[in-house]
Amino acid sequence: LLTKICGNCRDLLDCTEEQMADYIEQASRIPKERAERAVEELVRLQLDLKLVSTPRTLVESTLLKICRPEGKNELIEIADRVNVLESSFSGVAEKAAIAARRAAESVPRPVVKPQEAAAAPASEPASEAPAVTQLPDSTPDADKLFSDFRSALLDAEPTVYYLMPGDTAHWVSDKVLHICFNEAGKKGYEYCSIPDIRSILRETAKASIAPYTVEMEVRSGALKQNKVTELFGVPIEEE
Repeated sequence: LLTKICGNCRDLLDCTEEQMADYIEQASRIPKERAERAVEELVRLQLDLKLVSTPRTLVESTLLKICRPEGKNELIEIADRVNVLESSFSGVAEKAAIAARRAAESVPRPVVKPQEAAAAPASEPASEAPAVTQLPDSTPDADKLFSDFRSALLDAEPTVYYLMPGDTAHWVSDKVLHICFNEAGKKGYEYCSIPDIRSILRETAKASIAPYTVEMEVRSGALKQNKVTELFGVPIEEE
């Protein structure tokens, strides 16, 4: 933690140049917040060791928490994941805006003569409406599976639960519950695509809606999904 904050602090740590280089390399692989949390866990461990009869179990449990911060759903661990996502996208929007502004400035503006300006149309035609993507129909069985899956996510992975509203498009085909995000929910789809999160989603589906599995997808434009209200002419009443 000292190396993460101060950089080369050989005098404070009383170590050799080789050891200092190792500390700097290790500190570069984790964010400062995670190093601070590791220190807090070790301080808490030192206090708890006086109260237990089997200190080895407590030490091993604490080391596992430090080495695998994604194993729980504490706010600081969720913040770690958000920091990873933000760091992967940091600067992209700003660079794109700068490139677009430079491109616009480099294009010469045409000189419009007064006669041409008078002949120009008063207004431009309205832009076309965005394309609408028709999705497979939602059925009561699909609604029940989706509701059970979301309820299980509240305990297994709360972040996905809040990124996946109850009105997210969903349908069932071939023992697969398909969940489709629209353009506005693209960040939720990207979060669900993280390998560790995908593994949690698979295990949650196995525990809550087996033998069905879950597949996530995202589609651009407006999404339209019909809700089945009758079957063979018999109205379906929602519970």
